[in-house]
Amino acid sequence: MEKYKLVFKVILPSILCAILIYITNIPLEYSTLSFGLIIGLVNWNLHKYKPLLGTLLSVFVSFVSFTISYLSFVATKAIFDSVNLDSESVLSTMVSINVIAPLLLLFSYSFVFKIPKTRLTTLVIIFSLIILVSQSYLHYYIDLLSIDFPNYKILKPYILWQMVMALTIQLLVNQNGVNKLRIKLNNK
Repeated sequence: MEKYKLVFKVILPSILCAILIYITNIPLEYSTLSFGLIIGLVNWNLHKYKPLLGTLLSVFVSFVSFTISYLSFVATKAIFDSVNLDSESVLSTMVSINVIAPLLLLFSYSFVFKIPKTRLTTLVIIFSLIILVSQSYLHYYIDLLSIDFPNYKILKPYILWQMVMALTIQLLVNQNGVNKLRIKLNNK
């Protein structure tokens, strides 16, 4: 029963983020606030500070990370343009959205939650970045080739981005429980 509770707690924010964005069709700017609220509420007892303050910090961190990441697009575009690498700003967009923004968000959430610095932390972060970059390229080529997939509208890039980031944060915040579960399953 304990393992199901842990698995549910890890995947719940991803599901809630996707459902909320899909049902309400909330704009990107406000979805960052709902993301912070969902992460803060699901991890009510895991904050570094008191739960209410931690939840408010989660919302604040999510919004500030989004704003700084949005501004980083200008810097990455200028850098890639100066080197003549990015004529269509595709590379600068992907780097800004799928590398800088996630790293900034994860760094910011380390002030809200106790995230141990372990090998698992590094692996989860690297794996999430690979998934984000891959899904971004996939969406870019689907748009470029005008391929019509029946469920393409459901899988909006920022819904997938939030799902991956919510799952990443949950794995990092709950990694002690994940490690205990992994050890227990290996000993059977």
